[in-house]
Amino acid sequence: NGDFLPICIWDARAGRFFRVDRIQGANGWESERVDITMEKPKFAVDFGSIETGYQAFTPTGPDFHMAPFGSPLPERPSKEHKLGFRVKIAGKAVGGVREFAASAKAVLTSMDTLHSAFEAAQEAASGKIPVVELSGSIPIITNGPQGKVTSYSPVFTIMSWSDRLPEMGDRTV
Repeated sequence: NGDFLPICIWDARAGRFFRVDRIQGANGWESERVDITMEKPKFAVDFGSIETGYQAFTPTGPDFHMAPFGSPLPERPSKEHKLGFRVKIAGKAVGGVREFAASAKAVLTSMDTLHSAFEAAQEAASGKIPVVELSGSIPIITNGPQGKVTSYSPVFTIMSWSDRLPEMGDRTV
């Protein structure tokens, strides 16, 4: 139906967090990346809507094949589709309710660490969601076919807890 949430993205190669705004340009609607990394943005993460599965970021847009966290993964549609997550986030720093998705291993590791901290917290058991701060990044150096490659893993720190916003929709997890 054409309804979709605006997005935020983590650029693992640059170690930067972007809010992607849609603006009316000379040639129609365009995406404008707004770097919010240095603001140390704070936002709520809705683990009640987190999905895992396969995603490919193509020239025509993302292609998601996801399932609620804890459910069986869908079939991998192609070798271009990578394992990843998609979750709703919300806050002033990110411009309201947005979608955050990634398949970069550096981001998957950070999200897994954050999710483990969430699951261990008594606030999560009472239905609260974490308000996190992007407090920095950690460089990860790997040896690949082209030599050493540096990617950056975001560091998310739980700062407080909040009630789920109605705008986040129904819980699926």
